[in-house]
Amino acid sequence: MLLFILLSLLPPISALAADESKENAAVCTARESIKFRGGTVRLENDKFTDTDQNYTNGVSVTMVSHDIAGQLRPECLSRPSRLYMQFVQMMNPGFWNDMNYSADSQNVVFRFGQSMYTPEDFTRTDLIEDDRPYAGLLYTGLAWNRRKFSPETNLDMLDTREITIGVIGPLSLAEQAQNLVHDAFDDERFLGWDNQ
Repeated sequence: MLLFILLSLLPPISALAADESKENAAVCTARESIKFRGGTVRLENDKFTDTDQNYTNGVSVTMVSHDIAGQLRPECLSRPSRLYMQFVQMMNPGFWNDMNYSADSQNVVFRFGQSMYTPEDFTRTDLIEDDRPYAGLLYTGLAWNRRKFSPETNLDMLDTREITIGVIGPLSLAEQAQNLVHDAFDDERFLGWDNQ
């Protein structure tokens, strides 16, 4: 979210500047706008293997948009998608130079997740120097995928730009998430989270 706020302060890139007027929005078809078609939910937990050490839990949600065929029209995309396009342009200026080339399809992938790591002894409150330290990661990511079939080589090409940003430590909310789940299942709490 912070990335999108910072990107919104950037001056618009002329090749990507989108006219947000209602007239332009009205001429966009549903196939030209990003709509999510599906996704996955992943849950990894050491409870499934009856141990609670090292990599203790991971959860993520991934959403995938439908394929947008043909030439991309930025004015038909959501503001976060256009901001991500600006970020890609800033980091990789050549990626959008061929916006008028007709990719066979393009789509957007959104990810959100949390991972947590804990030592073996959940009762200790001191820093355990010879075991896995407490750690949490809360992250989000966006990927832009372009697919094109090359008749000359008879190969499909996938061109992807992806960014993942996140926070570690107390801001990851790993302690709170673990406590919530352990309380719900009447499991003992891990006591050393102050050492992450």
